[in-house]
Amino acid sequence: MVLPSVYFDECPPEETLYWLRIRAYELDSEIDPPVRGVPIFISFTSPGGSLVTKRIQDLAPDERDFGQRRINMTERKDAAYLDVLTEICKQAELDAYSTTVGLCIVPLGEKPAVPSNIKDFKVLRKVTR
Repeated sequence: MVLPSVYFDECPPEETLYWLRIRAYELDSEIDPPVRGVPIFISFTSPGGSLVTKRIQDLAPDERDFGQRRINMTERKDAAYLDVLTEICKQAELDAYSTTVGLCIVPLGEKPAVPSNIKDFKVLRKVTR
């Protein structure tokens, strides 16, 4: 997938990932809305200490804080989706994995937690370098 234009100036990582999810949905030519775009899941450590995975749009406000890191990306035209995702993850110290249901973003060096509420969730491969 090619993104026509990308520019981030001091944006929180969670906002850039949410933007990426929305743009993928808008640019996907699939007619069936439930399968359009690239779903993004976030694995994070809960206050209780366990690793939890949720869809990015389902995160509670206190779960959206990825720390003080900010994403900066000079304007890019016709940028490859994977290149933009990789740069976001690099700047935010995150890893991204391809799964059977979308992308899963995790803290650097962590593995995705398999969510109990998502049927057929299986990690396929790491997509960030």
